[in-house]
Amino acid sequence: MDLHANYLRRAIEILYAVVLTTGRYLVSSRLQPIWWTVWLAPLPVPLLATRLRAWKAAFTRPFWLVLMASLISSIANAQSPSGDRGSSERADKSQSSAAESVTDAECRKFEKIESFIRARNARDYAISTPNGIDEGSYVSIGGIEQWVTIRGEDRSNPVLLFLHGGPGDVTNPWSFAFFAPWEKYFTVVQWDQRGAGRTLRKAGPKVVSTMTVDRMTKDGIELAEYLRKYLHKDKIIVVAHSFGTILGLGMVRARPELFYAFVGTGQVADELKNYSVAYDALLQKAQATGNQQAIDELKRVGPPPIR
Repeated sequence: MDLHANYLRRAIEILYAVVLTTGRYLVSSRLQPIWWTVWLAPLPVPLLATRLRAWKAAFTRPFWLVLMASLISSIANAQSPSGDRGSSERADKSQSSAAESVTDAECRKFEKIESFIRARNARDYAISTPNGIDEGSYVSIGGIEQWVTIRGEDRSNPVLLFLHGGPGDVTNPWSFAFFAPWEKYFTVVQWDQRGAGRTLRKAGPKVVSTMTVDRMTKDGIELAEYLRKYLHKDKIIVVAHSFGTILGLGMVRARPELFYAFVGTGQVADELKNYSVAYDALLQKAQATGNQQAIDELKRVGPPPIR
């Protein structure tokens, strides 16, 4: 592969990872109202129906694909020059039709990219060793079906459970290259936590009220017990990132006999103090720059603990 082709390949990988994880985060977080505002607000009224149809398509197409299509559509759907009402409506209809054609064409392009990436991942990151394992399935945890992947070159290796951050920042879709070196020495388990990724897609929004640290910590313990039994191990290792460190610490404190070790990265220490320091720093910055809107919003929310 020549240099330019290699650069293109890397650019596609980065684009795929960033857009996919951003889309999943938005869908599975409290930022839904912001997403709707950013997505719909710049559009003329006649084009809202077109964009809403695209949103409906998000449930049958990969979300990142629809997100990119909506961005392309926004560029294509520039407002027509002012004129009489009839001319404006005809122009909007013409723009809408043209935008739909552009969106369909661009979607087909991204579908080709998606196919390329899937084929590349299947080829470059395949587990082909005789005693290897490469599985992905829903496991009944905490009363709902939750998505779990298990990959490693040797089943006899120690089991390593990775707890992603967020909440909602799943790593399963884009982390093949990062975890591939680990899979030589560990059986790596990734878990789309309650309210995130494929677990969210399976369970739906009904789980929102159950998304507490206590419930998700219990989910993690149930998963650890399942992995010990399924993979025939006495104990497992937990590696956690950011929000995942909160769950991980709760898990090892409650059931230390299940784990060999806990490793925290981006470790959350004193969450309340962390938010308090951040709040004070933001308020001071807003006051120093004379940003009255930010000052008003911060004072309306109030300092932590936020209720």
